Amino acid sequence: YVMPQCSPTRAAIMTGRYSFRTGLQHFTTIAPGATPGIAEDTHTIAETFQAAGYATHMVGKWHLGYSRWSQTPMGKGFDTFYGYLQGQTDYYNRTIISCRRANVAAPCMYPLNRWAHSKFGDGAAGYDFWDNKTAVYQDLGKYTVDAYEERIERLLRPYASASPPSQPLFLYYAEQQLHIPLEAPPEPE
Repeated sequence: YVMPQCSPTRAAIMTGRYSFRTGLQHFTTIAPGATPGIAEDTHTIAETFQAAGYATHMVGKWHLGYSRWSQTPMGKGFDTFYGYLQGQTDYYNRTIISCRRANVAAPCMYPLNRWAHSKFGDGAAGYDFWDNKTAVYQDLGKYTVDAYEERIERLLRPYASASPPSQPLFLYYAEQQLHIPLEAPPEPE
């Protein structure tokens, strides 16, 4: 099931099917603004757990479709989602990186955004960070991995209490730290 790119492997994990069976087998499958995603009639592991009565939560990178809400985690079986939908995002300003960005060791993955401008600066082609279906701006500047860990702790805390919820939990965490742009955490103070 594992492929050399993230989305094909992620599609296999989410569906239990080889990525060529979902149409998500290519490196360039889901570029910014593209419409592919997991087909609506293809069920995910989250939908299976949700149907079995589990609380289902996702934290981190999705990159399995976002041109319709039904393609996003909220439409594919997750009760909650906290993270980004595209293939990469800046760790601090949560933007899709433009090819105009200077001083970045990452290659230009999406040359179509070479001339993109946004209110986040010339290095940003657009903003991508979500709490369910709401864009999250209040954590702008905070290292994303720290934000993910706080969300996961909040989701798990009730299960560590003296009277944990009776509903079982399925938590899918798609780590960002192995994705470009590779950005270090802030220095400890």
